[in-house]
Amino acid sequence: MRPEKRIDMATSLPIKSRNNPASRARGNMLLLIALLGGIIIVVVVIGIGVMLVLFSQQKGRQSADELALTLAQVLNRDDRQGQMNNLVERSRELVFSSRKAYDDCVSEEFHNMEPLMRDLLEESRTGAQHVEKTRESLSAAILADMQIAQKDFNQRLKQAQSFSLGWMKTAVPTLKQLELGSIEKVNSNVMAPPGFAELRKLDEKIGICDPQSGVYFGNINAKLPGADGDLDFKLSSLAPPVGSTVSAARLTDSRVFKQSKVLPLASEGGGDKDASQTEEEKRKAQRIYQIPSAVKVKLSVAVSAGGTNQLQDHLGVITTATTGGAQPAPDLP
Repeated sequence: MRPEKRIDMATSLPIKSRNNPASRARGNMLLLIALLGGIIIVVVVIGIGVMLVLFSQQKGRQSADELALTLAQVLNRDDRQGQMNNLVERSRELVFSSRKAYDDCVSEEFHNMEPLMRDLLEESRTGAQHVEKTRESLSAAILADMQIAQKDFNQRLKQAQSFSLGWMKTAVPTLKQLELGSIEKVNSNVMAPPGFAELRKLDEKIGICDPQSGVYFGNINAKLPGADGDLDFKLSSLAPPVGSTVSAARLTDSRVFKQSKVLPLASEGGGDKDASQTEEEKRKAQRIYQIPSAVKVKLSVAVSAGGTNQLQDHLGVITTATTGGAQPAPDLP
């Protein structure tokens, strides 16, 4: 009999090795896909965070622009600052003409007219002092109106909704600082008197009047020489009208802003802090050399990240706005 052939099944079937190249390639592919998925998730999260920060900054910018324009419109509301500048110049013109008439009367020995000229001169000087007190009162009223407008805007900011993604959130914008001042190289709205060539020549000589346009420079004290040098004639910086065209309140570059005062922020507790101040302290806080014509606003937006607000930062926003220009003087063509 022929011997039977034994077939070894263990040797006839292919053996699957753990180091099979195909299996190793599939494992590497899964690892790569997981890694790419993680990278995409991280990029998306970072992108959302950046978008949230940019959104918060834009929201703060809009709030700062709105507040700056609102406060800028308060500064020259109803052309009160432009009218005050014109009143100061007219008072100065009256004192100059009264002094000149009195000196001419004395030098030419018109003794019968001397009492009348002296009375007119004293009345003009008294009127100039009254105008200066009125200007200081207007300045204090403008600062008080600014604080009221700022306080109302703060109440509106509190009603705004904060934005949150759970792990990252932003607070509502808060006002950090409010500065008052003017814009560089902006003259006053007052023209030199056309009927007093002698006065205009004097003003050009002492350097308070532009010889080309005849407009007085801004933020000056146009004191008269001689015996009337004790009187103040302060002219604030304010854009003059061009014909019948009056400039509107607008945003400006912060680099051309010239600060004159940092306005104390309105108390959020109902004014208890202000109530503890004496009248003299209140007047001192509201005193300012020149009536401001521009405002600079600094807002802050708080951004926090992490479950327990482990990471915190503040985004600062700065905006500057100037008030509207003056109306044409009613007594000029």
